[in-house]
Amino acid sequence: MRKVREVRQQLKEIMDSQKMPLISCGNEWDVVRKTICSAYFHQAARLKGIGEYVHVRTGMPCHLHPTSALFGMGFNPDYIVYHELVMTVKVCKYSPFSL
Repeated sequence: MRKVREVRQQLKEIMDSQKMPLISCGNEWDVVRKTICSAYFHQAARLKGIGEYVHVRTGMPCHLHPTSALFGMGFNPDYIVYHELVMTVKVCKYSPFSL
Protein backbone atom coordinates (compact mmCIF):
# COMPACT_ATOMS: atom_id res chain seq x y z
CA MET A 1 0.00 0.00 0.00
CA ARG A 2 2.95 2.33 0.52
CA LYS A 3 3.71 2.20 -3.21
CA VAL A 4 0.08 3.02 -3.99
CA ARG A 5 0.25 6.09 -1.77
CA GLU A 6 3.50 7.18 -3.44
CA VAL A 7 2.04 6.84 -6.94
CA ARG A 8 -1.11 8.68 -5.88
CA GLN A 9 0.99 11.52 -4.45
CA GLN A 10 3.00 11.75 -7.68
CA LEU A 11 -0.16 11.89 -9.76
CA LYS A 12 -1.66 14.51 -7.44
CA GLU A 13 1.46 16.68 -7.77
CA ILE A 14 1.32 16.41 -11.57
CA MET A 15 -2.34 17.37 -11.59
CA ASP A 16 -1.69 20.28 -9.22
CA SER A 17 1.13 21.55 -11.42
CA GLN A 18 -1.19 21.40 -14.45
CA LYS A 19 -4.01 23.07 -12.47
CA MET A 20 -6.26 20.07 -13.03
CA PRO A 21 -8.95 19.23 -10.48
CA LEU A 22 -8.58 15.96 -8.56
CA ILE A 23 -11.87 14.11 -8.99
CA SER A 24 -12.60 10.64 -7.65
CA CYS A 25 -14.34 8.12 -9.89
CA GLY A 26 -16.14 6.74 -6.82
CA ASN A 27 -17.60 3.37 -7.72
CA GLU A 28 -17.34 3.96 -11.47
CA TRP A 29 -14.77 1.22 -12.14
CA ASP A 30 -15.32 1.44 -15.89
CA VAL A 31 -13.41 4.73 -15.76
CA VAL A 32 -10.43 2.91 -14.22
CA ARG A 33 -10.68 0.09 -16.79
CA LYS A 34 -10.78 2.57 -19.66
CA THR A 35 -7.72 4.35 -18.28
CA ILE A 36 -5.76 1.10 -18.02
CA CYS A 37 -6.82 0.10 -21.54
CA SER A 38 -5.75 3.49 -22.89
CA ALA A 39 -2.30 3.04 -21.39
CA TYR A 40 -1.86 -0.59 -22.41
CA PHE A 41 -3.83 -0.75 -25.68
CA HIS A 42 -0.77 -2.02 -27.55
CA GLN A 43 -0.47 -4.89 -25.05
CA ALA A 44 -3.96 -6.36 -25.32
CA ALA A 45 -4.87 -9.98 -25.91
CA ARG A 46 -8.16 -11.79 -26.43
CA LEU A 47 -9.12 -15.27 -25.33
CA LYS A 48 -8.76 -17.87 -28.06
CA GLY A 49 -9.30 -21.11 -26.17
CA ILE A 50 -8.97 -22.57 -22.72
CA GLY A 51 -6.12 -20.62 -21.15
CA GLU A 52 -4.77 -19.41 -24.49
CA TYR A 53 -4.76 -15.79 -25.59
CA VAL A 54 -3.74 -14.15 -28.83
CA HIS A 55 -2.30 -10.65 -29.19
CA VAL A 56 -5.04 -8.41 -30.61
CA ARG A 57 -2.88 -6.83 -33.32
CA THR A 58 -0.32 -9.52 -34.20
CA GLY A 59 -2.25 -12.71 -33.46
CA MET A 60 0.75 -14.12 -31.57
CA PRO A 61 -0.41 -16.88 -29.21
CA CYS A 62 0.39 -16.49 -25.51
CA HIS A 63 -0.59 -17.82 -22.10
CA LEU A 64 -0.94 -16.50 -18.57
CA HIS A 65 2.19 -17.10 -16.54
CA PRO A 66 1.61 -19.55 -13.64
CA THR A 67 2.70 -16.88 -11.13
CA SER A 68 0.25 -14.24 -12.39
CA ALA A 69 -2.76 -13.27 -10.28
CA LEU A 70 -5.20 -14.36 -13.01
CA PHE A 71 -3.72 -17.83 -13.45
CA GLY A 72 -5.84 -20.57 -11.89
CA MET A 73 -8.79 -18.31 -11.00
CA GLY A 74 -11.25 -20.79 -12.48
CA PHE A 75 -12.27 -18.55 -15.38
CA ASN A 76 -10.53 -16.79 -18.23
CA PRO A 77 -11.45 -13.15 -18.99
CA ASP A 78 -12.35 -12.49 -22.63
CA TYR A 79 -9.73 -9.74 -22.86
CA ILE A 80 -6.62 -8.86 -20.87
CA VAL A 81 -3.94 -6.22 -21.02
CA TYR A 82 -0.49 -7.02 -19.69
CA HIS A 83 2.58 -5.23 -18.47
CA GLU A 84 5.30 -7.69 -19.44
CA LEU A 85 5.74 -10.45 -22.00
CA VAL A 86 8.15 -13.27 -21.18
CA MET A 87 9.43 -15.77 -23.71
CA THR A 88 9.86 -19.22 -22.15
CA VAL A 89 8.93 -22.56 -23.65
CA LYS A 90 5.53 -20.88 -24.03
CA VAL A 91 5.01 -17.14 -24.46
CA CYS A 92 3.61 -15.94 -21.13
CA LYS A 93 2.06 -12.73 -19.85
CA TYR A 94 3.27 -11.27 -16.56
CA SER A 95 1.08 -8.80 -14.66
CA PRO A 96 -2.08 -9.21 -16.76
CA PHE A 97 -5.23 -7.21 -15.99
CA SER A 98 -8.69 -8.63 -16.51
CA LEU A 99 -11.06 -6.52 -18.59
